Amino acid sequence: MPKRRGIAARVAFVIQGLGLIVAAVCPGCGSEKGVRDDAHAVLEAISRLDPNAPVEARRAAIAAVGSLPVEDKELVALREVCLEAHRGLLEAEVEQQAVRAAIDGPQPATEQLGALQGKMQRAAAVLATAQAALTTCETRSREITMRYR
Repeated sequence: MPKRRGIAARVAFVIQGLGLIVAAVCPGCGSEKGVRDDAHAVLEAISRLDPNAPVEARRAAIAAVGSLPVEDKELVALREVCLEAHRGLLEAEVEQQAVRAAIDGPQPATEQLGALQGKMQRAAAVLATAQAALTTCETRSREITMRYR
Protein backbone atom coordinates (compact mmCIF):
# COMPACT_ATOMS: atom_id res chain seq x y z
CA MET A 1 0.00 0.00 0.00
CA PRO A 2 2.72 2.55 0.80
CA LYS A 3 3.97 2.28 -2.80
CA ARG A 4 0.54 3.25 -4.14
CA ARG A 5 0.47 6.38 -1.99
CA GLY A 6 3.90 7.33 -3.33
CA ILE A 7 2.72 6.87 -6.91
CA ALA A 8 -0.50 8.79 -6.21
CA ALA A 9 1.51 11.63 -4.69
CA ARG A 10 3.79 11.74 -7.75
CA VAL A 11 0.82 11.74 -10.12
CA ALA A 12 -0.81 14.54 -8.15
CA PHE A 13 2.47 16.50 -8.22
CA VAL A 14 2.77 16.04 -12.02
CA ILE A 15 -0.86 17.07 -12.57
CA GLN A 16 -0.36 20.21 -10.45
CA GLY A 17 2.82 21.00 -12.35
CA LEU A 18 1.06 20.59 -15.70
CA GLY A 19 -1.75 22.82 -14.46
CA LEU A 20 0.74 25.56 -13.61
CA ILE A 21 2.41 25.22 -17.01
CA VAL A 22 -0.94 25.39 -18.82
CA ALA A 23 -1.95 28.44 -16.75
CA ALA A 24 1.32 30.15 -17.66
CA VAL A 25 1.08 29.32 -21.37
CA CYS A 26 -2.65 29.89 -21.98
CA PRO A 27 -2.60 33.69 -21.91
CA GLY A 28 -0.14 33.55 -24.81
CA CYS A 29 -2.39 31.17 -26.72
CA GLY A 30 -5.38 33.44 -26.36
CA SER A 31 -3.49 36.55 -27.42
CA GLU A 32 -2.13 34.80 -30.53
CA LYS A 33 -5.70 33.98 -31.56
CA GLY A 34 -6.67 37.58 -30.83
CA VAL A 35 -3.85 38.94 -33.01
CA ARG A 36 -4.78 36.50 -35.78
CA ASP A 37 -8.43 37.63 -35.60
CA ASP A 38 -7.33 41.28 -35.60
CA ALA A 39 -5.06 40.64 -38.58
CA HIS A 40 -7.91 39.10 -40.54
CA ALA A 41 -10.21 42.02 -39.64
CA VAL A 42 -7.61 44.63 -40.63
CA LEU A 43 -6.76 42.86 -43.89
CA GLU A 44 -10.45 42.49 -44.74
CA ALA A 45 -11.13 46.17 -44.10
CA ILE A 46 -8.05 47.22 -46.07
CA SER A 47 -9.18 45.08 -48.99
CA ARG A 48 -12.32 47.24 -49.16
CA LEU A 49 -10.25 50.38 -49.81
CA ASP A 50 -10.90 50.76 -53.53
CA PRO A 51 -9.20 53.75 -55.20
CA ASN A 52 -11.74 53.49 -58.04
CA ALA A 53 -14.85 53.68 -55.84
CA PRO A 54 -16.90 56.88 -55.59
CA VAL A 55 -15.52 59.50 -53.18
CA GLU A 56 -18.14 58.98 -50.47
CA ALA A 57 -17.72 55.19 -50.53
CA ARG A 58 -13.97 55.67 -50.19
CA ARG A 59 -14.42 58.04 -47.25
CA ALA A 60 -16.66 55.49 -45.54
CA ALA A 61 -14.17 52.65 -46.14
CA ILE A 62 -11.31 54.80 -44.83
CA ALA A 63 -13.34 55.66 -41.72
CA ALA A 64 -14.10 51.96 -41.19
CA VAL A 65 -10.41 51.04 -41.30
CA GLY A 66 -9.55 53.94 -39.01
CA SER A 67 -12.09 52.86 -36.42
CA LEU A 68 -10.84 49.28 -36.09
CA PRO A 69 -9.75 48.58 -32.51
CA VAL A 70 -6.25 47.17 -32.95
CA GLU A 71 -3.52 46.90 -30.33
CA ASP A 72 -0.76 44.87 -31.99
CA LYS A 73 2.05 47.27 -33.01
CA GLU A 74 2.56 45.66 -36.40
CA LEU A 75 -1.15 45.76 -37.25
CA VAL A 76 -1.42 49.37 -36.07
CA ALA A 77 1.51 50.26 -38.35
CA LEU A 78 -0.14 48.44 -41.27
CA ARG A 79 -3.45 50.19 -40.67
CA GLU A 80 -1.78 53.61 -40.42
CA VAL A 81 0.33 53.29 -43.58
CA CYS A 82 -2.69 52.06 -45.55
CA LEU A 83 -4.79 54.94 -44.20
CA GLU A 84 -2.04 57.39 -45.14
CA ALA A 85 -1.99 55.98 -48.66
CA HIS A 86 -5.72 55.98 -49.26
CA ARG A 87 -6.33 59.35 -47.58
CA GLY A 88 -3.59 60.83 -49.74
CA LEU A 89 -4.98 59.28 -52.93
CA LEU A 90 -8.42 60.64 -52.11
CA GLU A 91 -7.13 64.10 -51.18
CA ALA A 92 -5.08 64.37 -54.39
CA GLU A 93 -8.03 63.26 -56.51
CA VAL A 94 -10.41 65.75 -54.89
CA GLU A 95 -7.90 68.59 -55.37
CA GLN A 96 -7.29 67.64 -59.00
CA GLN A 97 -11.05 67.51 -59.66
CA ALA A 98 -11.48 70.97 -58.13
CA VAL A 99 -8.74 72.37 -60.35
CA ARG A 100 -10.23 70.71 -63.44
CA ALA A 101 -13.65 72.13 -62.61
CA ALA A 102 -12.15 75.62 -62.27
CA ILE A 103 -10.32 75.30 -65.59
CA ASP A 104 -13.28 73.77 -67.44
CA GLY A 105 -15.53 76.68 -66.43
CA PRO A 106 -15.15 80.26 -67.52
CA GLN A 107 -11.57 81.38 -68.11
CA PRO A 108 -9.98 81.89 -64.67
CA ALA A 109 -8.39 85.24 -63.92
CA THR A 110 -4.61 85.44 -64.14
CA GLU A 111 -4.21 85.55 -60.35
CA GLN A 112 -6.40 82.44 -60.05
CA LEU A 113 -4.17 80.53 -62.49
CA GLY A 114 -1.24 80.79 -60.08
CA ALA A 115 -3.37 79.48 -57.21
CA LEU A 116 -4.67 76.65 -59.39
CA GLN A 117 -1.15 75.74 -60.42
CA GLY A 118 -0.14 75.67 -56.73
CA LYS A 119 -3.08 73.37 -55.95
CA MET A 120 -2.04 71.00 -58.75
CA GLN A 121 1.55 70.94 -57.48
CA ARG A 122 0.39 70.19 -53.92
CA ALA A 123 -1.92 67.47 -55.25
CA ALA A 124 0.98 65.96 -57.21
CA ALA A 125 3.17 65.95 -54.08
CA VAL A 126 0.39 64.36 -51.99
CA LEU A 127 -0.15 61.79 -54.74
CA ALA A 128 3.56 60.87 -54.84
CA THR A 129 3.62 60.40 -51.04
CA ALA A 130 0.39 58.39 -51.16
CA GLN A 131 1.71 56.11 -53.89
CA ALA A 132 4.86 55.37 -51.86
CA ALA A 133 2.68 54.61 -48.81
CA LEU A 134 0.44 52.41 -50.98
CA THR A 135 3.45 50.33 -52.03
CA THR A 136 4.37 49.88 -48.36
CA CYS A 137 0.74 49.07 -47.52
CA GLU A 138 0.61 46.37 -50.18
CA THR A 139 3.95 44.86 -49.16
CA ARG A 140 3.06 44.72 -45.47
CA SER A 141 -0.41 43.38 -46.24
CA ARG A 142 1.11 40.48 -48.18
CA GLU A 143 3.56 39.76 -45.35
CA ILE A 144 0.83 39.74 -42.71
CA THR A 145 -1.45 37.66 -44.94
CA MET A 146 1.28 35.03 -45.21
CA ARG A 147 1.94 35.07 -41.47
CA TYR A 148 -1.69 34.80 -40.34
CA ARG A 149 -3.23 32.52 -42.96
